[in-house]
Amino acid sequence: MDDEDPTLELERLKKQRENLRRAVRFFGREGSQERELDICRRFLTAFAIPFEDRDLVPIEQAQSPPDVRFGALRFEVTELLDEGRRRHAEYKENLARLEAGEVPDPDWVEWEPEEFTLEQVLAEIVERAFPRKAHYAPKVRRSLDLLVYYNLHLQFE
Repeated sequence: MDDEDPTLELERLKKQRENLRRAVRFFGREGSQERELDICRRFLTAFAIPFEDRDLVPIEQAQSPPDVRFGALRFEVTELLDEGRRRHAEYKENLARLEAGEVPDPDWVEWEPEEFTLEQVLAEIVERAFPRKAHYAPKVRRSLDLLVYYNLHLQFE
């Protein structure tokens, strides 16, 4: 890195700072609706279901569930993170370090996904995601389409 042009390094750090600021907003409370819409978009795209952004109707927190409507579907979006993980805090801490002049931990910035089987993912969802929605009345639960964003760092052997 000693040979690297200082201007390029400053630009890289500036871009990283901007990305971290966006991530802090996105993963904070004010970004929850944007996150839910993003998860729905990714789901529909993955299954090649045609849609326009206007087809995804976010529901205000006070009127939720569901989080997002798409035609007859009523998506209740939930994310599964590692137990105890505080993703928003991670981004805030890394932004603070960067703004204090520290270089971010490369393991945090350049994370590589682990491999796991579909059976392992489904077992984790049943164990952890379903109980999160148990506070809804049975009639409400039956009317929802649970959409789980699975984002764990677990390594399965």
